[in-house]
Amino acid sequence: MIEKEALEKILTYAVLAPSGDNSQPWKFSIPSQNIVQIWNIPGKDNPILNYQQTGSYVAHGALIQNIRIAAAAQTLSVSVKYFPGEKDCVAEITFFEKKEADTRLYETISNRSSNRKHYSKKPLSESDKKTLLLSTHGISPSVSFVFSKDAVDKNEVGKALATMEDIALQVPELHHLFFKDILWDKKGNESGIEGLYIKSLELPPPAQFAMRILKHWKVTDTLNRSIGLSKKIAAQMASVYRDSAIYGGIFINKRTPEAYVQVGELMQRVWLEATALGIAVQPVTGLMFLTHRAEVNDLTPIPKKFEKQILDSYQKVFNAFDAPTDSHLAFLMRFGHSKPASARSRRLPPVIV
Repeated sequence: MIEKEALEKILTYAVLAPSGDNSQPWKFSIPSQNIVQIWNIPGKDNPILNYQQTGSYVAHGALIQNIRIAAAAQTLSVSVKYFPGEKDCVAEITFFEKKEADTRLYETISNRSSNRKHYSKKPLSESDKKTLLLSTHGISPSVSFVFSKDAVDKNEVGKALATMEDIALQVPELHHLFFKDILWDKKGNESGIEGLYIKSLELPPPAQFAMRILKHWKVTDTLNRSIGLSKKIAAQMASVYRDSAIYGGIFINKRTPEAYVQVGELMQRVWLEATALGIAVQPVTGLMFLTHRAEVNDLTPIPKKFEKQILDSYQKVFNAFDAPTDSHLAFLMRFGHSKPASARSRRLPPVIV
């Protein structure tokens, strides 16, 4: 018999999964002693970037990967049924008892964090790259993980990835969504509420102060017009993205809800493996979600004038990988060596309804 307390403990580790702007778009139900249902909460994540809930589905996939690992540590195995039928039910997970515990990566769940610092020029070892690649095998034939080419132009990739920041600071709706999700003090972060803690953004103190001023759209708009603020900030972010040992891309053949959940499972698995190896990781995904909207001609409220910039930048990033031309780059991560992240965004406890 599986105790409810055991399932609740597993869920406390599950919700340590990453999500867009730390939106935590999930809740749970336990309809029987060995079943947990995972529910999406539409509207939690950025409504512009979270196109057709794909960003939230990635977060749910990361959560499911945490459940697999946390369950194994408690001598449980799981069977996952994706989208079992009820509206907003992302997965139904059935738990089974097994004889031996597997605690590998269990504690890594709570150690994982986004590291937005500049990384050193030290490359990943061949052994570490092999370990990361092997960790992604067997998750799903619908998703694949690929490292960037050895000869990739990181300056070009960095500039292309920073298209997100450039556009976000020129479109009032994106600007509003970004700044409303920032947690400005330690107290707010420790509460676990949705949002990104300002210190996790790795900004120097003067820039942290400037952010409090730039949260006002009129100020940002004026500085865009007078000094090209969005271009200057994008250039700074491009230098961060450039300073990576290597990039990892997650590719899918079709843009289906289940594929995006499996993107999240793969992403979380490789991220946890990297954490165990002492490798810094940052997901850089905004451009990929903008591209999805551009490809289906549904950019609103982003002005049409940005469409070419988005698609051209995406193509530059896509070309950094050896991937089938008919596949979609759904997710990107930068890897490298760095000092530990300065802070991490906290989580709310699991909501069980």
